[in-house]
Amino acid sequence: MQHFILLTGLFWLIAISSIILTYWLQNRHIRKICINNLVARSLLNYPLFSSLAVKEITARVLKKSRQQQRKLLSLFSEQKFSSLIRNGNDKTISNILKIIVNNSKIHHHNNNFPLLILCSQQAINYNDFVRADNILKKIDDTSVNIIHAAAKLFIEAQIAFHEGDLLNASAWAVQTVTIYQKKHYLYEEAQTDLLLGHIYAAGEQVDSAYFMFRRAAKIFKQLNSFYKTAEALIALGELTASQNRLAEAEDFFNDSLAQASYLEDKNLTHAIICRQALLNIANGRPNEALQTIKSIPSKTCTKNILALMMDISAQAYCELKNSDKARRFAQKAIKYYSENDNLSAIRQIQTILNYREI
Repeated sequence: MQHFILLTGLFWLIAISSIILTYWLQNRHIRKICINNLVARSLLNYPLFSSLAVKEITARVLKKSRQQQRKLLSLFSEQKFSSLIRNGNDKTISNILKIIVNNSKIHHHNNNFPLLILCSQQAINYNDFVRADNILKKIDDTSVNIIHAAAKLFIEAQIAFHEGDLLNASAWAVQTVTIYQKKHYLYEEAQTDLLLGHIYAAGEQVDSAYFMFRRAAKIFKQLNSFYKTAEALIALGELTASQNRLAEAEDFFNDSLAQASYLEDKNLTHAIICRQALLNIANGRPNEALQTIKSIPSKTCTKNILALMMDISAQAYCELKNSDKARRFAQKAIKYYSENDNLSAIRQIQTILNYREI
């Protein structure tokens, strides 16, 4: 009888412990999802957004005490990133935010995979493909999981595309998007769709490019990523404009400008206005193109935008047969493009000038 009572007591102890453990695990899982979603929403509309970086931040926040968690999450909720960056309790979180929010270069990543991928992507955004490749070489392939492998492959596909290797670029991008689809990484799936669209457009596979850009725009819109939705719509506008579907292109550019209006990103807005000016030239309205360009305050522009503004002005004056002004603006454009090492743009503007004998 005593033996039976002991067994019964042991059974109930195990049962209650199991219930408590299950509840604790479920509660932790729910908390993890909530933290991940909050951090993701706060960072979603930055160009260097990364789901891997968000997961890294989430994992590190979960290790803090409840009091520290509440403080950190309050700062994320209010988007007080400067306070988070100054917070010396977690150097990795600080470095991730320095890259995503401030677009600052960092040099100490302690072989942290999300940081390495962020630094590599940042280098690509600066057209520094050598640095991007060198950062990738620091990654230990034996320690990466399938999502890490996809993130690395996405960088490699961009480098291959830059080098003109469309075959490998498309093959690696397709592999990447397949992984992201299976693992339900929607943002990264759309990002890879966008890259595939550019690869197909470069290979003159217009229908495939159009499909990929549309799919990327649809996913980004579902995620409320205004920045990336605008980027996909710009790509659609450029593609349709290149096919002389000018009315359709104008609609895409107007839609992208509407998405940009939700953000305080002057650079994105200026880039879209430049595309609209180019469309005016394509529609035979060079004077309107010049007026459109003048609406951009040059003092607030990046060198990339300034180069594009000078380039468009040169093209507009070419159309107006004003060779002196066309040449003057072309030289300014080449100067800015040279500072950004944008050799393809320099070749393009020189080709236009030579073709039109300016």
